[in-house]
Amino acid sequence: MFKFFIVLLIFTKMSFSSNQVCILVHGTWGSESDWHQPEDPFYVTIKTQLNASNIKLIKFTWSGVLSHEKRILAGRELANLIDSYPNTTKFIIIAHSHGSNVGIIASQKLNHKYKIERFYALGTPVDLINYLPNMQVIQHFYHIFSFGDIFQTVLGVYERVFPFTPRLYNLNIEVNNKMPGHEELHCQTIAKWLLQIHPFLQEFNYNNQFFTKFYDNIKPQIMIDVNFEAKRAQDVKLHAQICYTLPNGHPDWRLSRPTQIGEAWQLTGLKSHSQNDTSLFPQNTLLALPLH
Repeated sequence: MFKFFIVLLIFTKMSFSSNQVCILVHGTWGSESDWHQPEDPFYVTIKTQLNASNIKLIKFTWSGVLSHEKRILAGRELANLIDSYPNTTKFIIIAHSHGSNVGIIASQKLNHKYKIERFYALGTPVDLINYLPNMQVIQHFYHIFSFGDIFQTVLGVYERVFPFTPRLYNLNIEVNNKMPGHEELHCQTIAKWLLQIHPFLQEFNYNNQFFTKFYDNIKPQIMIDVNFEAKRAQDVKLHAQICYTLPNGHPDWRLSRPTQIGEAWQLTGLKSHSQNDTSLFPQNTLLALPLH
C-alpha cells in the first residue's frame, strides 16, 4: 500500500510538472479538422516550440455545432477543464473561428486573475454583446484576422475586429503576400511565428490595430495599420456587393471560399499589397520585430 502511494505521488507530480498548458480549440464543424491533430504541420510546429519551454500541449474538443447555446456549453466545459489544474498553472489558448468564442466564454466563467496568460484567436467572429474577452482573466489577447476571410464576419453578421482595449491586439495579416482565407489561418507559416509575437507586442498599449506580414523563411513585419478604417470600409462594401448578387439575399450559411486567396477583394478592385508596396505604410510605422 505504501509503495502504491509513492507511485501515485510520482505520477501526479509528473502529470502536472509544467506550470503552463497550451490548449487548442477548434471552431464550428471543426472537431475532425486536421490542424489540431497531432500529425498536422500546424500542431507539430506549435508543439516543437512549446516543448522547448516545457509547456504541455492539449486539445479541447467540443460539438462544433453552429449554435450559441452549444458554444456556451463548450465554454463551461473548457472553464471546468482549466479549473481542474492546480491554481499555479497558467494557460495559453490557440483557437480558430467560433472556437475563440468558446474560449472567451470560458474566460467569462473563470475568476483567477490572468489565469490565461495568452489567447491567440484566429479568424474570430466578433460579437460585442455575447463574446467579449474577460481581460481580468486574460492577460494578453491577440486577434489574428484577414480581410481575405469572408467567413469570419458572415457577410456582416459579426464584427471584423475588437474595439480598443489595453492588452488586446488586432492583427490584420498576409501570408507570403496573400490574404489568407478562413481555413488558411492555421497554416504552418503562421504556426512558425505565432507564439513569438507576444514578446514584442506585450507592452504596446497605445494602439491595437496592426498589419502583419508572415513569410515562410524570414521574420514577420509588423506595422501600425494607419489605413485600417479605409480597409474596413472597403470590406463592408465587398460584403454588400456579395449580398446583392445572391438570389435570396444574405445567407445564414457559409459561402464557399474563393478559389484563390484574395479573389473576393478583387471583386471590388482591391488587391493584396505586394512586398514592395509601402505607400500605405510609411516607413516610420514599421516596427522592428526581434524574433529569432
